[in-house]
Amino acid sequence: MAKIGEGPKPTRMELLALRKRLALAKRGYELLEEKRDALISRFFELIKLRNNLRKDVEESLKQIYEKYKEAKAILGKDIDSVIAAIPPIKNIKISQQYIMGVSVPRIERVEWEPKYTLYASTAAFDEMLTLMKNTTENLTKLIEVEHALLELSDEIMKTRRRVNALKYIMIPKLQQSIKWISLVLEERAREEFYRKKLIKRKKEEAYA
Repeated sequence: MAKIGEGPKPTRMELLALRKRLALAKRGYELLEEKRDALISRFFELIKLRNNLRKDVEESLKQIYEKYKEAKAILGKDIDSVIAAIPPIKNIKISQQYIMGVSVPRIERVEWEPKYTLYASTAAFDEMLTLMKNTTENLTKLIEVEHALLELSDEIMKTRRRVNALKYIMIPKLQQSIKWISLVLEERAREEFYRKKLIKRKKEEAYA
């Protein structure tokens, strides 16, 4: 047991203050647990979304390559110069959004309309560009989700550390201090009781 002078003062006011701090710590622990669980739930939702997006993108890339081969069979070497003439994606805007209170990047919808000369048009080439446009949109969404997962993972780790600090350090320490002060006050109360009892007995003996 700690000695008087080490840690909290063994007074009733200190005991009340520690009990209030303990109640706040327990409430904070509950709220952080709820936050952690909500973050984890959202994290796994995004994992599922990321996996679906990856699958879609991978499938689209395969289809794009197949259409490219079909178009190249018709256009020959000219296809490379036609593709090179297609304007690149420009003006990508990145803003912020919040997921469970966590700031994550948001990529504005990319407006990209690939254009090319009419003489180069073939059904396979048109389909390839349509697939590329759709895949570009899925890629931007995938990038968003990947970054969100990184931020959420970091926030989950921070929240877990705070939960563990409350559960294994702060709350037990407060409980120990409360228990120690309670024991000291009880011991003082017993001593005071016996002291008064002894004084009363001596007075009775003196008047006997």
